[in-house]
Amino acid sequence: MSPEQAALAAYRGMWKAYVDASQDPDPTRPDLTRYAADDALQVLVEGLETMARNGLASRGDVVLNPQVSSLEPADDPTSAEITDCVDTSGTELYRLSGEPYEGSPGGPRRADATVEDTGNDGWKVTGFALYEVGSCTH
Repeated sequence: MSPEQAALAAYRGMWKAYVDASQDPDPTRPDLTRYAADDALQVLVEGLETMARNGLASRGDVVLNPQVSSLEPADDPTSAEITDCVDTSGTELYRLSGEPYEGSPGGPRRADATVEDTGNDGWKVTGFALYEVGSCTH
């Protein structure tokens, strides 16, 4: 697998792990640490902790369209920058209690990620930012 393919696989794996973990908010899901580390893992864990604390869960899935924007160093890449326009319109938050929840609507959102080869643990997302709905278009 090329460094570009490995970085994209880690990014897609991180999203799947997060979507799965948000269906019954669990910040200790092992797949989170399989695909994310450092600041990126902290962002995901804090999001899940907030959902759990507020009695919320998520359903649905995101649509990804990631692109590797850079690989460093050029001769033997160990780091990749990924940009994406994540479509969250197929997801929704709801209250586990069954009470109505009025959340923000989903839609296309810019995401930036740093993915690094961590050695024996393979490629992991180490930096991650997700911006407001409307910050990109498909």
